[in-house]
Amino acid sequence: MEDRSNPFWQYSLKLYACNGVAELCLRLQDEGGLDVNLLLYCLWQGSQGRSLQRVSLAEVCRVSAPWRQEVVESLRHARRWMKGSKHAVAEQSGSLRERIKTLELAAEKCQQDWLAAFPTAHDNAPPLVAAARNLAGYVQEAGARSTPALQGDLVRLLHQAFPDAAAKDLSEAQELLAAERSG
Repeated sequence: MEDRSNPFWQYSLKLYACNGVAELCLRLQDEGGLDVNLLLYCLWQGSQGRSLQRVSLAEVCRVSAPWRQEVVESLRHARRWMKGSKHAVAEQSGSLRERIKTLELAAEKCQQDWLAAFPTAHDNAPPLVAAARNLAGYVQEAGARSTPALQGDLVRLLHQAFPDAAAKDLSEAQELLAAERSG
């Protein structure tokens, strides 16, 4: 799914391919109830020095939710069911499962195309700070339970997205995430 016209998609592909990022994102999705595309969106916007205002995060979440639930999650559910099923038809339908996986990825790309074009209200901030604020705001907006484990995964995700960040800056980002959780 090569598309050079969407810098968000390019950013996502590059970051997702980094060691451990896919696993972190999928755990945040499956255990934290978060949308991988919105996690990546928060990081991408942050990498541009954009700290999204709550109104933008709320709108992005509101508009993304039906697409994620009705399209992406439906395809994911079917693909995962087929993979783990002992049903005779499912066991013989590997090529269909692969086509569903391709459709699921295409559906996620559609969401990212929309997100990349969405006009945002944002404040300027240093990239790592902006990304941490975006993630903290998204967790709150999504109504996810911000546990220490979830917070740790978000910090690890920030570290992967900003591998050259100083330990002091990552510590500040972790404090931002913690402040959102308690505030």
